[in-house]
Amino acid sequence: MASTQLNSQLTRLRKQPDKLQLYHDLIQQQLTNKFIEVVEGDNHKSDHYLPHHAVLIDSVTTTVRIVFNCSAKLKADSLSLNDCLQTGPSLTQRLQDVLLRLLRSGIFAYTADISRAFLRVGLQETDRDFTKFLWVKDPQDPNSDVITYRFASVLFGATSSPFLLQTTLDTHLKKSLSPYKAEISNNLYVDNFQGTTND
Repeated sequence: MASTQLNSQLTRLRKQPDKLQLYHDLIQQQLTNKFIEVVEGDNHKSDHYLPHHAVLIDSVTTTVRIVFNCSAKLKADSLSLNDCLQTGPSLTQRLQDVLLRLLRSGIFAYTADISRAFLRVGLQETDRDFTKFLWVKDPQDPNSDVITYRFASVLFGATSSPFLLQTTLDTHLKKSLSPYKAEISNNLYVDNFQGTTND
């Protein structure tokens, strides 16, 4: 399934060479940042592989996003990766609470974002083979070698990722000596912070 999805994805993106290059660059950037790693000696025939596809976005900063389908099933009666993961309790603040605090406190609002938040949480070595995916060495070449990658970090799309991100943030904020840790904790919604100040 992952191989079929890869081939159809390449066929579609080759009609838009600029998007194909952006997609390839995103994967190379994740490799450079050590969010993913190459799986050496993989025969592409066993284990679990995640299908992925491009979502084209009308945005100035991000025009292509890679979506990994952790809910994909090979057959109707088979299990997806998400079926095998525990979701964990919701630790995310309620959005309305964060927004009400924003509207009721200081005069000036400011925001911040944790870039690539999920990818900044490491994944245990023993769990990485469940996050394998396929891509090609040279996306412009129809005969290019297929490379197997796997995530070295938590990926967006896995049902357990929000819990893992939030519990990691909570752990670090509790250990922090910063006088702003309560403000950050109370005004953080997933990876977005909204704060206010009077000056």
